[in-house]
Amino acid sequence: MKRFILLKDKRQLAGFTMNQLDIMYYVGTSGGVMLGDIIRHFRMSRSSATQTVARLVRCGYLTKKISDGDRRVVVIEPTEKLKEINSSVLALEKKYIVPIFDALPQEDKAAMHKVLNKIYGGLSERLS
Repeated sequence: MKRFILLKDKRQLAGFTMNQLDIMYYVGTSGGVMLGDIIRHFRMSRSSATQTVARLVRCGYLTKKISDGDRRVVVIEPTEKLKEINSSVLALEKKYIVPIFDALPQEDKAAMHKVLNKIYGGLSERLS
């Protein structure tokens, strides 16, 4: 779905990889996370997560700050630039995706939910 949104509005959001978009959304909605949180949440390798975060820091979408409670901990936080992008993505989801799902009959939504839960459960089991 995110790829579809990007194609619909290239002016604002084109040029991001799916990993970058996922991390940007996760950090943006969480407010601040540690690298380990990203690795666990997305089941990424440490090197892939580190490279993706470093690139987003260089591009001005994320910042790294030393934790107030423990100086050994680095917290990854969204910048204002990222907060604006997340707002744009949410607006595009409301514009393009929500109407599609709203038009589905309730029984179709329930069936899709059931299938997606089975897929998610199977993936979680295999990746654990």
